[in-house]
Amino acid sequence: MPQIEAAERLYQQLKDWQRPLTALETLHTHLPRFDTSSTLLKTAAVNALMATQIFALVAMASHVENVLGNVQLEKAGPELVDKIADFKHKNKERECVSFASKFAHFFIGPDRFPMKDSYSTKMVEFHLGTQNCVQTEKQVLDESYAAFVRNIEQLKKRDGLDGVSHRRLDRYLWFAGKYRFFLEKPPFEKRRRAVQIQSANGQQNAPEDITKREFLGSLDALEYTHDLAAVLGD
Repeated sequence: MPQIEAAERLYQQLKDWQRPLTALETLHTHLPRFDTSSTLLKTAAVNALMATQIFALVAMASHVENVLGNVQLEKAGPELVDKIADFKHKNKERECVSFASKFAHFFIGPDRFPMKDSYSTKMVEFHLGTQNCVQTEKQVLDESYAAFVRNIEQLKKRDGLDGVSHRRLDRYLWFAGKYRFFLEKPPFEKRRRAVQIQSANGQQNAPEDITKREFLGSLDALEYTHDLAAVLGD
């Protein structure tokens, strides 16, 4: 809990972190429906502000509109995100769980749909323990969104975090994950070193380095830097 509280204090200081989230909340307020135009605008906004790397925006928006038009949104659970993520374009399957979870989080229900990306997924596994995460029938880690939500609920129950909203927990998982990744701290040390090896072998890695500099540079705006250590549990 102290790590989550530290992340919340960091969030309150970092205005550039707040602006995209506030903009998406504003869009939801003014365009609550999922008609063709509204869904396209929401798809484009999530993709641009949350860096979900969807290139076929019009096709994805049409897919989202179709999925949402065939479910009862008030009763829909995690399976809805997996349905949105199941996106095929030009006969190719696309990996869209990050986009789908963020779309559902901001435009359907933040307390029902936590955001899933590589940082939050790895941090949940880190805290819960890989052996305790949901496994597939083949006894490998289940990468579905439904499994991710089950892992989060299991973690919250174990650590007495039932009163912590998904949005508040997400702020911790994303920030701690990204910060740990660039500091090469567990559970990201192997992945970060793999990126460095690729760079040393002559492969293009400029975007990764730019992202690291931008992220760490944004922390210069912090007035109280002791929370950086607190969010890591150090």
